[in-house]
Amino acid sequence: MIISYFFAHYVFDNDFLTFEFFVFLHLMMAFFVSFYYFLTKSHNSLASLIGSLALVFSGYSLIASSNWYYVIPSLFFLPLLLLLSDKLLYSGGLRWVVITGILRGVYFYSGNAQYFAFTLIFEFLYLLFSYRKVSGSARFLLLLERYLLSLLITLVVITPLLFSQLSVVGDSLRGNNNFITYVISKPSSPVDLFLGSFFVSPLVSSASPFAYAPSSFIQIYFVGVLFALMFLVGAYLSFSQKKNFSEASIIKNNLDLFWLAIISMVLSLGLLGVIYLVGAFIPVIKNFSNPFKITLYTNFFIIAFGTVVFGWFVNNKFSKKIIIFIVSLFFIILSYHLFVSSGVAWSYYGDSLPLNLKLHQDFGDYRFVSVFTNSAIQPTDVKHSSNDNNFAHSKTLTQNFATYYSLNHISGYEPFEDLLTHKTIPISRFGISGHHLNLTTLRDYGVKYILIHPTSLEFHDELSNLSLMGMFGEFLILNQSGVKPLVFSDSVLPDYSLEGSIISFKTSVSYNQNFTVNLLFKNNYFVSVDGDNVPVVIDDLGRLSFSVPIGTHNVVIRYIPVEFFYGIIISLIILIIIGVYIVRRKNFRGFLSSLNFRTLSIKRKKSFFVIFFIFLLLLFFYLLFVSFFTPKNFSGVINERTNLLLEFSDVGMNIFRGRLFLNDIAVFGGSGNFSIGSAILGVDYGNSLKKTIVGKSPIIIFSEVILHNLSVSSNSLNFEDFSVCDNPLMISIPRSLNNSYFNISSDYLLLKNFSFKPLNKAYISSGSDGLFINGVSNNSLIINVSVEKFVHGKIIVGDGGISVSKCLSLPLIPNNNLYY
Repeated sequence: MIISYFFAHYVFDNDFLTFEFFVFLHLMMAFFVSFYYFLTKSHNSLASLIGSLALVFSGYSLIASSNWYYVIPSLFFLPLLLLLSDKLLYSGGLRWVVITGILRGVYFYSGNAQYFAFTLIFEFLYLLFSYRKVSGSARFLLLLERYLLSLLITLVVITPLLFSQLSVVGDSLRGNNNFITYVISKPSSPVDLFLGSFFVSPLVSSASPFAYAPSSFIQIYFVGVLFALMFLVGAYLSFSQKKNFSEASIIKNNLDLFWLAIISMVLSLGLLGVIYLVGAFIPVIKNFSNPFKITLYTNFFIIAFGTVVFGWFVNNKFSKKIIIFIVSLFFIILSYHLFVSSGVAWSYYGDSLPLNLKLHQDFGDYRFVSVFTNSAIQPTDVKHSSNDNNFAHSKTLTQNFATYYSLNHISGYEPFEDLLTHKTIPISRFGISGHHLNLTTLRDYGVKYILIHPTSLEFHDELSNLSLMGMFGEFLILNQSGVKPLVFSDSVLPDYSLEGSIISFKTSVSYNQNFTVNLLFKNNYFVSVDGDNVPVVIDDLGRLSFSVPIGTHNVVIRYIPVEFFYGIIISLIILIIIGVYIVRRKNFRGFLSSLNFRTLSIKRKKSFFVIFFIFLLLLFFYLLFVSFFTPKNFSGVINERTNLLLEFSDVGMNIFRGRLFLNDIAVFGGSGNFSIGSAILGVDYGNSLKKTIVGKSPIIIFSEVILHNLSVSSNSLNFEDFSVCDNPLMISIPRSLNNSYFNISSDYLLLKNFSFKPLNKAYISSGSDGLFINGVSNNSLIINVSVEKFVHGKIIVGDGGISVSKCLSLPLIPNNNLYY
């Protein structure tokens, strides 16, 4: 990144080219390293050349790197680490152990933690597959020793940053995923994976694009038709018993690349792949998301194995004319693929960013917040939208645009939002839509500037009295007064200086005063008064607070990355251990070679392995069941998706009958509170599996939902005028009940054909016998429910009464200080 910034800043005088140079340089290095790696496997320079081209111009490489620049280092380090693994296998020696450990550590600093972990997993699997390439178990253990020693060297390199990252992840909303969030995050589509490997858009289109990418997102799986075909041909030859192909030993010797491709495919399928669920029980990995990211490894191993197969055909089967024809066709298809893939994106940077970098000097140390009503990412969050939920300006306000301008921003991916303050400042990284801002709270948090598009102003009348600072591009920047500065007390606004992570000021006070720093409380903040540390506490809004005694004092607030220094100490300890081990290792020479290993006969122990495998499978699904069906897990997911607080005493499931049982349910927040004595949910396994396979994401179909002793407090429900509703909700309330409260006691409410889509919305539909209340069928129910938007339809409660034509709005927002 330093080299990339040097070229962008000093050579081209454009800092925004930093990422472009970063991607370009890594693609160049990936080309040369993958070429050498493919050459060691295929022993054919032509196959290796076009294989490395197919890799750097693969769909995932082009599309993902244009949105997530940190993807590209993995494309370089993956073949590099596999090359080094071969060196450990065939060359050995301390030199290669040290080189492998250091370069793996460099990779940690240059890439992304999730991709780094994935690469380590595939590196380890690659090592395990090499067992059949070594002569005897003793030599394999020697290889394993070298690998583990290189990992220790990697730990020496990465531990300082690793400790710092782990401390931050502990407070991060994205670093505390629950089980269901892990399971249902975006997987690869098996149909897209197969079709996208062989065909280009628009011959095929994605049934499951990511975020708001177009249907040509299917290009992400493209590896070049040639290598997808060679991959299948190689699989056939490897398992073929035909004598004509018996000489294809080079293919069989590299069959580990084929199996690694298969494993990566299965992992990328997420829930459908089953083995992906194992990660839900592994620390750190359980916080990862979107298994479709593993497509990078799928593409690599398909191309790697395809290169070996194509190289064998070039060396043994194909004539020169056939080779020229195949290569020419490959370049034609690849050129078209480049043209199509260049237009596929799910994030928007560059010219669409709303601010001018040179204007930052006018903003000082005050904060921004972004408010936008238009959203194409989660249409169900949009209260005011067109029929297709497509807005011309929704794509210009990217989730992490503030990072590019170093803005002091309190939403998006910025660190101001964490677990400590999520309940107080619950700003979604997708922006605020359909709610009014509490400007008083914003002023307390130092939010002076509000970024909003002019078309969204009509939905936020609370902003009408704010002054306009200016208009930059398509966005307005509104300015509010009376904002709390970075440092303040009840009577003193000190003249402070901010340099890096240090805030300093001089103050004179006539009595003991509490000062507040408008930063969220962390244990890494230290405050000194005249050189002596003073206690730092957290105030009601989660900010730093400390006391200054009477007199004139110099105050310094520092952020010290304590974990980083702990990491340095741990690194030094590990380095000493490695040194001692290497010195004493000579005393163990001959130890491994003296071991006599006994190889199990798989054929004789076949029944044992089958039984053992079944036992592990049952144990895995038991752990899966225990992790999934817990009150904490259910409450966490519902709170995350709907901002409702759900409490219940017990949850259970009969997996054979497909029935889920919940007891003593209480729901708080939103438009009103309600409680349910017990609930029985019948899961339709067949339709759930069918909908999940053909749909865009995992879907659970409930065949029936029975709610016992339902009690609803509706005094806070927001009944809007009929004129604002396209499809008014018809509510029939018994005359014996008032409009603020109704109760269904000692009976039950039964909903048929209930579909639950875990990611962001739920739909209730019914047939002729769809709704049962008090055991009586009501045929008038037509409901389309989105838990994040509106309830539309017709509900009859009781035996009749007063029909009210109203639109029932359920914002489902918890109590908070920021918006209402």
